[in-house]
Amino acid sequence: MKKRVLLVISIIVILMGVMALIPGIKLGDEPAWHAAVKIVVGLVGLWVSLQKTGKTKTALLVIGILLAVMGLVDVLGLLTLGTEPVWHSVVKIVIGAVAIYLGATNLKDS
Repeated sequence: MKKRVLLVISIIVILMGVMALIPGIKLGDEPAWHAAVKIVVGLVGLWVSLQKTGKTKTALLVIGILLAVMGLVDVLGLLTLGTEPVWHSVVKIVIGAVAIYLGATNLKDS
């Protein structure tokens, strides 16, 4: 289950990064390096999720913490990197929280 969730989260993060680079999609403004980081993090998660054995729990924890922190920083206005809708930041927090929970629990790693 964890590998499937990591796969889905990774795809979502990659899509968020790609959509941030497309000028016609108006979901907010963020620096290109921020979008590139999302793509790289998503690709790493995707790679880990497709391995026979791997560090799924670790990847879920790291990606979850990154997403949750990015979302909280946006919502609290601690660092202004661009303009994103509040729902976008809330989605990052929720996805991050789910990833952290799964990474911290002992559910079956399949």
